[in-house]
Amino acid sequence: MPVTVNLTERVRGDLPLYDLATVHAFGVDAVLTGRRGGVSAAPYATLNLGDHVGDDATSVDENRRRVAAAMNVESAQLVTASQVHGAVVTRSEE
Repeated sequence: MPVTVNLTERVRGDLPLYDLATVHAFGVDAVLTGRRGGVSAAPYATLNLGDHVGDDATSVDENRRRVAAAMNVESAQLVTASQVHGAVVTRSEE
């Protein structure tokens, strides 16, 4: 069953994040990130959060720290997913 998700850009700290307000009713603060506001060099510029694509690990750590700070949590509290193009849903039990 298709679900409509409305994304609203909100700047948190110095980062533009796209709030997934539809999940707030479940006690979850979820956002999508764009590419702006990070420190990664091209071709990952700039807010790359993937530690598996060849980007500098120090840059990825700093980018994750920035997202965590914008969400007012510790970096260790972030739950991230690997982006794939498909129709499979992954359930997080954290």
